[in-house]
Amino acid sequence: MTKDEDQQIWTLLRELEQIAIREHLPSIGPIEGKIILEIMKKHKATTVLEIGTLHGYSAILMANSLSTDGKLITVEIDKNRAYAARKNIDKAGLSNKIKVICDNALDVIPTLDGYKFDLVFLDAAKSEYLQYLILIEARNLMKEDSVVIADNVILYENKMKDYLEYVRDSGRYISQTTETTSTFNKNVKDALEISIRSKNKFCYNVIRKVDCFMNTKDKVKLEKLIKIPLDYSYIMLFLTANKMRRLP
Repeated sequence: MTKDEDQQIWTLLRELEQIAIREHLPSIGPIEGKIILEIMKKHKATTVLEIGTLHGYSAILMANSLSTDGKLITVEIDKNRAYAARKNIDKAGLSNKIKVICDNALDVIPTLDGYKFDLVFLDAAKSEYLQYLILIEARNLMKEDSVVIADNVILYENKMKDYLEYVRDSGRYISQTTETTSTFNKNVKDALEISIRSKNKFCYNVIRKVDCFMNTKDKVKLEKLIKIPLDYSYIMLFLTANKMRRLP
């Protein structure tokens, strides 16, 4: 990509930011965008799945940072938004990297067999975040150390409590909340939930939770606490966790 082409994309992104503010579109802005790009760079993401395209701002932003052979699949249920996104993506010259699918994500995800995504960005129906993630996991669409980013976890926390509980407490992810502000009002707090898949079945945040069970083999209590079925070998792992470094 030439310097002029890159500048053209950034000019388009600035225009889309102004459109989002003017029309009160539920789009991410430059603050969230910077965080997402830093995560992509850190984790060397080359394949991205986005649920919720809107007018294409986040898809363009992320795809522009991908390598030449990088790929981004974005799913949008609304036909008008999908049409607008395709136009903006064409204008950005990124149609070779971005595929827009207009359909319900719950129907699309099961058709994506063959893909292995480094990063998943959730920014669609808030009450369906957990359903999206469970489907993605069930279809084995993520790499071992993939990152899942969920938008609006403060503004719409009540609609995604099941999702937040899952990524924070299931032991399948190491998850943290990164505060931002609303695109439309800098005085309104919001946040991204950034969840990294644990390479081991259980990660540190779960081990902290079972500390109180160090001297028991009560399988039922452990399962209720971490909400994952256990076999005896994993129970013994927890019972010997005191050999590990004390966690804060």
